[in-house]
Amino acid sequence: MCEPITIALIAGTAATAGLQAAGQIQAGRAAGAQADFRAEVARTNAMVAGVRAEDALDRGGIEETRFRRQVDNLKGRQRAAFASNGILLGEGSALTVLEDTAMLGELDALTIRSNAEREATGFLTRRNQFLAQSALFNATADESRRAGRIGALTSIAGGILQAGSIGAGSLRAKGPKVPIMGEKFGSNFRDPFSAAFV
Repeated sequence: MCEPITIALIAGTAATAGLQAAGQIQAGRAAGAQADFRAEVARTNAMVAGVRAEDALDRGGIEETRFRRQVDNLKGRQRAAFASNGILLGEGSALTVLEDTAMLGELDALTIRSNAEREATGFLTRRNQFLAQSALFNATADESRRAGRIGALTSIAGGILQAGSIGAGSLRAKGPKVPIMGEKFGSNFRDPFSAAFV
């Protein structure tokens, strides 16, 4: 039978192991919850970036349409001015002016579209980065919880080993005395190695 002090040491070791295990699990859950929150923030940021990309394309389309109307109005005013001055529209400098206006207007309209697409591409790139961050945080959350469980099992196993060691030490102290080198137990015991060192 174990002494009360040994029982108390074993109980204390078991309680400590249990508390350490609970702490490991709680730490894993807390780290997992933090990573889950970060993943959710990254998903929200990805959604916002996607909306901003769509908005950039929509604004670009509206601006391109508005600009093309302005160019069409300008070409109409140019035709009217040429016609009111008796200049033929299908030849000479009047034709060159109208063609240049159309060409430069188209170039500017395409630039507006290209700028909107570049802006949208920047937002889409950010969206993809946020989605990758979200996936990484999800993996981190899972790993944190797993690490907490493994840490808890390690704490419990260590506590069991330590409690077993305390119990075994107590039993060894009460058990039959085993001769240790150099000790003599009765007249018949002779250490076979002591003669070699005398």
